[in-house]
Amino acid sequence: MQTWVAAAGGLGLSLLVPELAVTEVLALRPDQETTVGDLLAHPQVLLDRLTTADRQQIDALLGRVAAFDVLAGWTAHRARERGWSTLSADPQRLHHVDPALDVDPV
Repeated sequence: MQTWVAAAGGLGLSLLVPELAVTEVLALRPDQETTVGDLLAHPQVLLDRLTTADRQQIDALLGRVAAFDVLAGWTAHRARERGWSTLSADPQRLHHVDPALDVDPV
């Protein structure tokens, strides 16, 4: 985690963390609350919250690809909206909802 944040800072980039990703991690590994808190407290990290408009667009995206992976849809939507590439330990998950998405594996 520190390597990603340091690399982003060195490049003048920010890491956008979907609120749902935080929820997923803490649901599975509640003992990681301090680590997640440290990540979110870093100045290069932004916590992304969905708006009503985002929800509608993500739902439409998932409907077009006949999938129900909200986090992947959220990530693909936001990456397209901002013109950013993504970081993922599971690029196939993102490519399932957007095959053309630029994904850097971690």
